[in-house]
Amino acid sequence: MLILSHVPLVNGWNPDNLNYSSDYAQIMASLELFKSNGGTVIACIYGHAHRQEAQKVNGIWHIICTRTEAQFETAEFFMVDLSTFDITTIGIGAAQSRSFEH
Repeated sequence: MLILSHVPLVNGWNPDNLNYSSDYAQIMASLELFKSNGGTVIACIYGHAHRQEAQKVNGIWHIICTRTEAQFETAEFFMVDLSTFDITTIGIGAAQSRSFEH
């Protein structure tokens, strides 16, 4: 499962006190229940902060993508290996290419 959300679902993302979803605790509890019943959560992917960051919380990658108002040609393309659930991205413009092991 891939979760796509504009606002991050984790609290305490960084020292900048980045806003996060007010329902993050309930959503994360649902994801943990899904995992405990044999489901795979590959990653949660967000925008909102307009910068590239990532952290792994309880075995789930939380990835923020970048795009700034001044750089409309900036994008990040995601590819998921469905046999390993590893993620590789291709950064365009100001975005860096990244990889994440499941």
